[in-house]
Formats: sequence, C-alpha cells, structure tokens
Amino acid sequence: MRFTKIINLVFLLFALAGLSACGHDDDDSSSGGGGSSSSSSSGSSSTSSSGGPIAQNWQTDFSNTDSYDVIDAPAGFSINASTLAINTTEATNADFNGPFSTPAGENVTPQNFFGAVDPAAADADDDPANAGPFWDGWTIRDPDIEGNLPGMPTTFHPLQDDIGTDITAAGAEDCASKGNGLTYGGDIAVFGETFPICIIEDGDLDGDFTLSNDHIYVLDGTIQVGNGDVEGASDAASVNEDVLTIEAGTQIYGASSTTPSLVITRGSRIEAMGTADHPIILGAVAFDAGADPVITDDPTDLGGRGGWGSLVISGYGEINNGDANNQTTTEATPDGITRWFGGTDNADSSGTIRYVVLAETGEAFRPDEEVQGLTIEGAGSGTTIEYLQITNSDDDGIEWFGGAASARYLVIQGVSDDSLDIDLGYQGAIQNALIIQGSTQGDRGIESDNNGSDFGAEPKTSPVIANITILGNPGDGGTADANTMGALHHEGFGGQVYRGVYADDAISGGQFDSGCLDIDHEVDETLAYGDVLFNCAAGGLVDDDDTE
Repeated sequence: MRFTKIINLVFLLFALAGLSACGHDDDDSSSGGGGSSSSSSSGSSSTSSSGGPIAQNWQTDFSNTDSYDVIDAPAGFSINASTLAINTTEATNADFNGPFSTPAGENVTPQNFFGAVDPAAADADDDPANAGPFWDGWTIRDPDIEGNLPGMPTTFHPLQDDIGTDITAAGAEDCASKGNGLTYGGDIAVFGETFPICIIEDGDLDGDFTLSNDHIYVLDGTIQVGNGDVEGASDAASVNEDVLTIEAGTQIYGASSTTPSLVITRGSRIEAMGTADHPIILGAVAFDAGADPVITDDPTDLGGRGGWGSLVISGYGEINNGDANNQTTTEATPDGITRWFGGTDNADSSGTIRYVVLAETGEAFRPDEEVQGLTIEGAGSGTTIEYLQITNSDDDGIEWFGGAASARYLVIQGVSDDSLDIDLGYQGAIQNALIIQGSTQGDRGIESDNNGSDFGAEPKTSPVIANITILGNPGDGGTADANTMGALHHEGFGGQVYRGVYADDAISGGQFDSGCLDIDHEVDETLAYGDVLFNCAAGGLVDDDDTE
C-alpha cells in the first residue's frame, strides 16, 4: 500500500494498512499514532535556537515532511539470491525521478529501480568485466563476515588470481624510498608470492609519496598524513598539502598490537586509486616488531573484527558544533592526542577512495570511542568515495561528521553498531549503498541526527540518500538494549530518502528486531521519503518510545 502526504492542512488524519498518523501546522500540537498497531503517542512542536519551529515529535508521519511516499509490504517483493537486487511488481513514481539537491548543492538523480542493485544485473560471477551487480568481482567474501555476499566459492579474495601475474613482488626491498625512511620488516608470502614488508611509523608519510603494490605495508601505530590537525590550521593556507597515493592492488595492514589508524589531516589528500580488477585492501595483522620483524598470521584472512582502527579523512567542510573558526576536535585519537577538523569550505577535497576494501576495523581507543570502518570528518564535496566495501567493523560502517563528501556504490556488512551514521551537519549524497546486517552484530542500518546537544543547529544534517538497500537480521537482538532496525531518524535530522528498501533479509531468514523505521525526538521539516519500500515483519513505521 502506498501512502502519499502533502502537508498543507491544519489537521490531517489518515489510517491505511494499519498505519495511523496525525499532522498539523507548525504552531499547533497534536498526537500521532505509533507503528502499525495504531497506538498513539503524544507529540508537540519544538523551536530551534533561532525561535522558529523546526519539527514535531510524531513517530508515524514525519511531522512537517513535505512529501512522504512509502510502500509497506510491496506487491511481488523478493530478493534475488545471486545479486541481492529487489524484485517487485510495484512501479516507481515519476515524482521521485529527481534530481534532488542538498543545501550544499550536491545533486542526486535516483536510478529507476528500488534499492542499491539494478534488477537487470546478471548473476554474480566474480568477473567485474561482466554485467553483474556493482559489487561483483572486487569485494571480499568470507564466511566469517556476518552477512557474507552470495557467490561460490563462499571465500573469495579479489587479488588471489592477480598476485604473481599482474601484481608481482619487488625483487629487492625498497622501503626507504616509499616515504621518509620506511623500514624493512621482513617478508611475507601471499598466494605464493613473497613480498617485502615496509613498516610505516608516524611521520613517515609527511610529504608526497606513493605506496606501490610490489611491497606490503604495516601501520605501526596511528599514522598521520599532513599537519592540518592542529588548532591553528583552520586557515588552509597554513598547512602542508601532502598527497598519499596508493596504487591499485596494494595491501596495507594495521599492526593489531599498536592501535593503528591511517589519518589524512585537513589540507592533505589520499588518492587510493584501486580498480575493479585490482582493489586496494586494508586489514589487520598480528605483527612482531622485534629484532626480526615478522607478520605472524595470514594477511589474506580478513574475517577478524576490531583488529585496527581504520581510515580517517579530515577536511575543511562545515560542521555544526564548531568554535569561532567552525572547527572541533575528534574522538578518533589515542590518549594524549588532540586533532582538529572542520572549517567553512564544503567544496574542500580530501582526495579519492575508489575500489577499496576496509576490513577488520573499529578498534577502540578508549571505552565508547572507536574508529569506524571509514571516519569522515568535515570532508568536502571535492572528495570522491565510490566502490567501497566495509566488513566486520567493530563500530559503525561509515560515520560522517559534517561536511559534504558524497559516496556511492557501497557495501557494508556485519558491523557491530550502525552501518551509516550521519550527523553534525552533513550535506552530501549517498547512492547505491548495500547494507547487510549481521545475525549477532549490528544495531541500525542508518542512524541519523543533526546535533544531539542542539537539534536546530546550523548547518542542518540534510543529505540525499537514493537507491539504498538495508537487509535486516537480529544483529545485537537478545541483548538488554536490543533495538535493531532499518533506520532511526532523530535529534533534528532533515534528509531525503528516495527509492530505498528497508527489509528483513529473506536470503538468510533474518529479521530486524524492531522493524523498518523509527523516529525519535524531533526531526526537521525537510525530512522527505519517496518511493521507499518497507518489508519488515516487526512493522514498517515503529514506535519504541525512546526519546531519551
């Protein structure tokens, strides 16, 4: 059943397919129904710091949303077991063909199908040159990853057939030339080819350097590129513009004993230029840095969790919790280190991340302060992020802290917390994102807010999300605070979602613990949904009454 609502009345009451909702103008108060049970909960208008109304607290109808179009239990709904495309007899609505824009000017034209994968895609066959789904051939498959991608064999490493042919080891180690004196750390055999290992320590990548695929690299601690992390670097002219280039097919591993991460600071860039045939792999290894350094486990086994921090990119984009120079400090640092990000340039570039696999990420620096699979701090729209797989993060998949860096063609599987976490004024675009929640890991497919301390803070979190598929499993269901679901919007969030799918994972037989969508606290009046499919046994629009 499709529901469409244009808010232009003082009161609007509808009840279709078991969903009830109430609406009113910005100055009235009312109550809204909760979830598919038609139970009601009270809601009231709220004012922003400027005094104007920003939203209402209604669980079922998005309050002041200008456009709401959701199909609950869509006709003919199924999931292609080979491609993970969504099949349905429902038709898309021309009203949602786009393009749609964010306040930062990022444009998205939804593709003319529901979800992340084109239903016309051929079956997955591990050859990216064929017409399979966008994720086929360059992504890791591993049974130790909850929500493993389909295909045979169940374990697949995209570099296995290329190492020793297209990708060959250096005849002799040349670590010192790769940066400011990288040190040699022994050798390691990978798929029958013996590579020299280069150990990277902080300061080794200050400057313009290239990591080539004929060596393997170990991050021995948190590695920063550039000097844009200091408070005074809010002026871009005051920092170095270092560029780290990573060749296609390069393998980089965090040493699991040293809380490592790779951080690109403001003003510098990463150019991680993988290809469909030769993606860049970043994971974790056990590494003995003694007198005779050696990797002590198999680097091709990427099924671990939380073995290293991960990749952090920081930029001069806008945030809504900054100081007088619109900058703030990050939580993604070891004890005793302060790093700054943010600014006023939403067109800033932190570089390129293309055909990259980030595995085994999310190590905690301190309790409740982990690094996500990819942490994006104020990166601007000049940043390119596409064809990215994040597996087994021990925190979120991707978290945006403000900025306007867009991302497309994403695969996020079995993360411990939220797959996409969006906050602090993010104004980019997300398109073609495939999210598979784990059977014992995961919280929400999307968690989105504006600013937890000031729901009306400017700039408001207002991305456009199009062609997203979120497949649900219990995740952390069964724990005392279990509340797994497709998406949670709260604390002033005001984005747009088009041609998305929030559904129980019919392939694995798993279900969301709490249904498809919940709205808590307040949402901005710009929140809009169009051509979104809900297929959740626990309910489409749900009310967990959690507004604390």
